[in-house]
Amino acid sequence: KEGGVQSLFKGTGATLFRDIPGTIAYFGTYELVKKELMKIQGIDPNKGQLSPIAVLTAGGLAGMACWGVCIPADVIKSRYQTAPEGKYSGFYDVYKTL
Repeated sequence: KEGGVQSLFKGTGATLFRDIPGTIAYFGTYELVKKELMKIQGIDPNKGQLSPIAVLTAGGLAGMACWGVCIPADVIKSRYQTAPEGKYSGFYDVYKTL
């Protein structure tokens, strides 16, 4: 009822601000950890394959990196989206009031 169709897209910019760096952190960390695990285990990256445990470890560390980047931006996004209309003038305003 409040805000109309426009309110459906409130926070889209903040979602992108959260997801793009988070995705970069995830995939960058995942590839880096896999590469380092191969080096530690003496596996040729062009021919060899990591064990499932090593892949899970790389994925877990990548997830931690992703959320370490995403959580602060997610807090800003959530506060902006759930605030009453007119409380914040933008994302930076939410950041300043934290």
